[in-house]
Amino acid sequence: MSKTVIGGIQGIPPQQFSSLMERILSTVKNSPRPMSESDLLERVTGRKQYKVKVVRYCLENKLVNRTGSGKRGDPFLYSYSEHSVVETNQANPLDGKDSKTKPEANELSPSDFNNLRELFALLHAIKLKAS
Repeated sequence: MSKTVIGGIQGIPPQQFSSLMERILSTVKNSPRPMSESDLLERVTGRKQYKVKVVRYCLENKLVNRTGSGKRGDPFLYSYSEHSVVETNQANPLDGKDSKTKPEANELSPSDFNNLRELFALLHAIKLKAS
């Protein structure tokens, strides 16, 4: 497990961490299907050891999903984590429309959750650039 420190991941300069995270997330998000780890690392430029650490960071922070066992014939496949949010057909209790069900105080809709996750990633990248 990567040790997260102020300014990114231990051993990666903050500017490189921020840039790699943006490129990795963009590559995974824009891929029409899940990507193997080797394809992802090949498509993003940078030092391999840094890219691997940033991919693990994104995985640990639920910014990407990973399937597969990582073994021959069943490689790790990465996809953008918006698919991990369970979609519901219920009215969004936070949109001001009448709803027959009362939301829990800490309940978020899937779109709220996605927006907060993307905001967190952007704020983290901005903080790293400022360091």
